[in-house]
Amino acid sequence: MNLGEFLTDIVPWLTIMIAIVATVFIFSGIDDLLMDILYLVWRGYKKLVFQRKHKVLTREDLLALDQKRIAIMIPTWREAPVIRQTLDNAVKAISYDNYRIYVGVYPNDPETQQEVRAAQALHADRIVLVELDHDGPTTKADCLNTVIDHIYAEDVERGGEQTAMFVLDDAEDIIPRYGLRIFNYLVPRKDFVQLPVFPIKVPWWQFTAGHYMDEFAQLHVKDMRPREWLTGAIPSAGVGAAFSRKAMDLARKSNEGKAFAENTLTEDYELPLHLQRMRVREAFYEPGVPVRDREAEERHEYPLEEEYPYIRSGFPATLKAAVRQKSRWVLGISLQGWQHLGWSPNMLQSYMLWRDRKVLIGNLANFLGYVLVLLTLGVWLVRWGLLGDTTFPNVIPPGSLVEKMLLVTVLIMFVQLIVRSVCTYAVYGAWQAVLSVPRAIWGNVINFFATTRAMALFFRSKRRGGEPIPWEKTEHEANANH
Repeated sequence: MNLGEFLTDIVPWLTIMIAIVATVFIFSGIDDLLMDILYLVWRGYKKLVFQRKHKVLTREDLLALDQKRIAIMIPTWREAPVIRQTLDNAVKAISYDNYRIYVGVYPNDPETQQEVRAAQALHADRIVLVELDHDGPTTKADCLNTVIDHIYAEDVERGGEQTAMFVLDDAEDIIPRYGLRIFNYLVPRKDFVQLPVFPIKVPWWQFTAGHYMDEFAQLHVKDMRPREWLTGAIPSAGVGAAFSRKAMDLARKSNEGKAFAENTLTEDYELPLHLQRMRVREAFYEPGVPVRDREAEERHEYPLEEEYPYIRSGFPATLKAAVRQKSRWVLGISLQGWQHLGWSPNMLQSYMLWRDRKVLIGNLANFLGYVLVLLTLGVWLVRWGLLGDTTFPNVIPPGSLVEKMLLVTVLIMFVQLIVRSVCTYAVYGAWQAVLSVPRAIWGNVINFFATTRAMALFFRSKRRGGEPIPWEKTEHEANANH
């Protein structure tokens, strides 16, 4: 077989692969379009029904409430570059009095301990260092469970008022000024509350960190609203999340005294879904609604964006770090979550779980689509350069079913890029909305490598008899969060 015949024989196989990828795109795209429609229906319901029955929440409403005791929990492992600045800024920014920040630290992490103690020396009434009794890293859940045990023991020792809310945050987070007041307002009417999480805006050329902006904007501006509305279940983002005392008691009771499962890398994702099956009430706070403080604005005490009660956080700027972080998410949510949660008897909840897990196929198909485009171009260039044949490979026969499928795929892709751009615009403005289009391509590359790595780690663990998968935390640089 000569080169020309070989290149000709490849074309039908490219057509078959394009048809397979287009089929995945179409089914996944219809699913995404359905969520877009559900979001629009929810917006209509909110405007025509909900807002007529409920008044707009104001700063005065929040300030008028008695303050329930809140514990902010921050698990750490080698967070010396960022933890002190995070603690200092949190104490300065938080508009609330009845709270303490509990930082879990391993004994073999003296650098982080030193930074926490330095912050503690300045804010002794606010910051508590909780040292684990064993070296790390273990899992984030193990660190959190130790912190929770300490808080419960402290409640018993202190007597009187118990901790009413347990809030999750990370070492690199910018905790919002009025976040605790939002929790104080909603709990205990709701037993789990998730604030929106939006990555810190980055320069235009940082596509790796920038693609997180687009993904979180789409997730927390749009997708979470119909999910809460239809199922009442909100998966935690791991930060900006508050559990009521009732929810924490149920979690500990259902898991032999351990609130968070230690056999998963995304304990924060699983716990609210477990609790919802026990009829715990959950809520996602509406993003984009500011808590206005006119006097502070006039004194220029803080930027206008800090009026919005959402979490701002830094995310990886390098490909390697992003793949490590997102492989942990894919492994924990899509694989371990499937293993531990199974499917729900509630069809709507099972549908949302399906959406969490379809990335195992979708992320691979997206990347395969890029490969097929490059292969088609490669066949054309080789024919042209070596054989003098400038005819473009007929991988999509005119009038064929594959052509129709590809047209539908392109239409769906176009709509989804517009939707993502609109969500990004709502949070970050017009320029970032434009950048969300090319960042979507780079994000698909990251997601492919993260998915293949997650699957490799998961099945390696299975082959080794369920060997624990280590906590691969994200490394943070100094001042990355401000």
